[in-house]
Amino acid sequence: MLHHTTIAHQMDVAIVDQLIRLGRDRLSERGIRSAVKKVSPLAWFTSLSCAETAVHMETSFRDEFGAADSSLTAAELDAADQLVRDKYSTAAWINRIP
Repeated sequence: MLHHTTIAHQMDVAIVDQLIRLGRDRLSERGIRSAVKKVSPLAWFTSLSCAETAVHMETSFRDEFGAADSSLTAAELDAADQLVRDKYSTAAWINRIP
């Protein structure tokens, strides 16, 4: 399984609102709701370093779901390349606001 997300370990929460892309045309209701949520860095809740936190999260995920290392097949890599070409590298995708 591949999963991508952003988790902030440490950040300046005072400037987060300035960094979120508000005020652009076609901002959806969902985008507005997500933009006004307050965020809290993980460092507020743990004394672990960023690297230690990452290792702990990986270990916990592996233990909980029985995950194991593996490699992508050639077909999976080809499919990913096709998605990049057809979807993720297009202006429509890059400039969209969810």
